[in-house]
Amino acid sequence: MSIPRQHPDIDGGYAWAILLSLFLWNLIVSLVLKTFGVIHIQIEELFQQGAFKTSLVAFVLNISLSLFSPLAGYVSDRWPRRNITMVSGFIVSGKVFVL
Repeated sequence: MSIPRQHPDIDGGYAWAILLSLFLWNLIVSLVLKTFGVIHIQIEELFQQGAFKTSLVAFVLNISLSLFSPLAGYVSDRWPRRNITMVSGFIVSGKVFVL
């Protein structure tokens, strides 16, 4: 008779919360990228600028995601993920309060 194995709960039960938050983050970023054309005319009217200058918003978002993804991969392989998450959370929240 074999004894059933019990898997230890390594993360304390937070894996689903992390999974949900990352899913929502990727959903929001993807929606902003894909639907920028819908709000582009309103941005032009709000800032009273031409199409070129207002389309730079989407361009910078796309380029920053493309350029910083390899950097994020390198950093996550080099240092513990918990520390990286805390530091990046402080950076993002500080940026929100500054802007």
